[in-house]
Amino acid sequence: MELIEIIDENIADFEDYISVDLQSDLERSFFYGLGAAEKDGTPLGAMVYELLDYDSDEDTKSRIHSFEVKNDEAAKLLMSAYKDRVSEEDVVESSYETKDEKLNGYMKSAGFESGECESPEIVLTMGDVKKMTSMVAGKKLPPYIQSLKEVSLVPYRDFIKNCLGKGRYGLLEDLAYLPLGFFERDVSSCSMADGKVDGVFLVRKTPSGAIHACFFTAFGADYQKNLGLLMMHAALKVTELYQDDVRVVIRRHNDNVKRLTDKFFPNIKGEEICCGRRKES
Repeated sequence: MELIEIIDENIADFEDYISVDLQSDLERSFFYGLGAAEKDGTPLGAMVYELLDYDSDEDTKSRIHSFEVKNDEAAKLLMSAYKDRVSEEDVVESSYETKDEKLNGYMKSAGFESGECESPEIVLTMGDVKKMTSMVAGKKLPPYIQSLKEVSLVPYRDFIKNCLGKGRYGLLEDLAYLPLGFFERDVSSCSMADGKVDGVFLVRKTPSGAIHACFFTAFGADYQKNLGLLMMHAALKVTELYQDDVRVVIRRHNDNVKRLTDKFFPNIKGEEICCGRRKES
């Protein structure tokens, strides 16, 4: 059995072990893939992880996004290699979330402390989104709330630079490196003040077809009001442009996002999952 670095040239060999969305993410900064294979090259498993806070003054952490193997030997090889890699990067803590009991078992045997929790992600149907947009039926959003496609590159880049300077990048560790084409510009929204962007709700459509809220922040005296307006604008565009079977995923990664989702989607909860953490040396 051998360890393989998963890169563009061999990622197709591991497509049975890595979702199409994570295959796409492996093209991004801070995402890494490790594969296990027989000596003849037959894949036996793969894992994908992401380094967090790597470009900041904070301690570096790692989130394991997927771990799927054919047998225990492949699991041991991958976990051993992963421990070596995060040690090289001075990672202080690793974490994971899963619904898979077998995966949870592998993680616990590798020294992770695990427990049940509510997933920070909520998954909305188009019906859920339409209920939200019914709150503003017949009303117009203020003109300073615009689609990202209406905003020129310079004010957008100035806003992103400001966010990075303040250490704000939402779920996007690689925000500084992402092109505008990464986002759905029709759906993503901006708030404007004096010709400058002072808030964004950035949305991505993944290869699997799901809509993901990626980055959600605003500055200024009216930032709380604008956050709600930005979310409403994005919701209106989603219902206008996408079919009823499209799923919308929001990860409630901070208190602001959680407050807004609790307000607009009070009955939507995350799934019960297993969450685990391990201190790294």
